[in-house]
Amino acid sequence: MTGKDVTELETQINQMVYKLYELNHEEVLVVDKEFKISNEEYDVIEIENITA
Repeated sequence: MTGKDVTELETQINQMVYKLYELNHEEVLVVDKEFKISNEEYDVIEIENITA
């Protein structure tokens, strides 16, 4: 597993945790200053689709 793979996996895990805790985009930005997706992109994420 390369560093890029680890980073991608970490991003997927973070997104799952944010969704499980039902954080909105603004709340995610408070806890993750490097969160790079838009509000619209975040709103359509579903846990089932994160690992696909």
